[in-house]
Amino acid sequence: MVLAFVGLGVNTLFNWLLIWGHWGLPALGGAGCGWATAIGMWFALLALVIWTIFSPAYRDFYLWHGWSWPHWASQWRLLKIGLPMGGAALAEVGAFSSIAVLVGRFGAVQIAAHQVALNFSSIIFMIPMGLSSAMTIRVGQMLGPGDARAARRVAWTGIALGLLIALTAIPIILLGRQAIVTIYSSNREVQQLAANLLLFAAIWQLVDAAQVTGIGALRGYKITLAPMLLVFVAFWLFGIPLGAWLGYTGITAPMGIYGFWIGLVTGLILISLGIVLVLWKVANALAPKGSTAALEYERLLSCEKDSSLR
Repeated sequence: MVLAFVGLGVNTLFNWLLIWGHWGLPALGGAGCGWATAIGMWFALLALVIWTIFSPAYRDFYLWHGWSWPHWASQWRLLKIGLPMGGAALAEVGAFSSIAVLVGRFGAVQIAAHQVALNFSSIIFMIPMGLSSAMTIRVGQMLGPGDARAARRVAWTGIALGLLIALTAIPIILLGRQAIVTIYSSNREVQQLAANLLLFAAIWQLVDAAQVTGIGALRGYKITLAPMLLVFVAFWLFGIPLGAWLGYTGITAPMGIYGFWIGLVTGLILISLGIVLVLWKVANALAPKGSTAALEYERLLSCEKDSSLR
């Protein structure tokens, strides 16, 4: 996390240098922003490599020595888990990013307002997304020794915490949306439209938190294909087509950017319902079969007593 913030600082510095041409460097405009992002990412990567080489916390894991040829069966198991995770992220990020292209015909104001509202909602989204990553680890830790009941408890507790975070964010967005948009733009049209779009962002906070924490829990169960399919179907077969129809045609008249955001909300609702249903079925199916740590410990003790009696 610390190195990520340092990398962000490097990115910010080179944005300032290369976009406007400070310290004798060329003023590259938008291209300078691209170069700054690339420099920041490479810096972060090299910093992580150096940290994992020299940090005492990683010495016992042989990250940078003791190399061997890949074990292809293990690699395939990783790919079966990892590729659907990447596919789900691609489907979701692609859906949100494509809106900026699809609303291009409506003019610069609607594109700018979309970017403002989406950027702020993405910042809020980082909190439940971080919680989702922690849930993946904790659910996996519980399932490792066969404690499926504890894994189920962790999963639903994490979702409840995500919903609590969303409930905290909703009044902040509703009450502060006018002040929030002024940070991004001084254009009154952009401010007003972005403030209206933040109402949609407030609406989807609960379902967005539910779906991302649910996906994190399912990853702990090593279930990644079903979430990918749910994200793809909800966004690309329902949300985006619905948004395009409402935005370009509408029931009585084209709704513009509002139609597309209705499509996004619809997609997120469908994903959250599907994810919660899958998690409920998986967690309940495994929990009766999985012994708790206490029961396993008692079983081992009973085995030891039997062997000593014999």
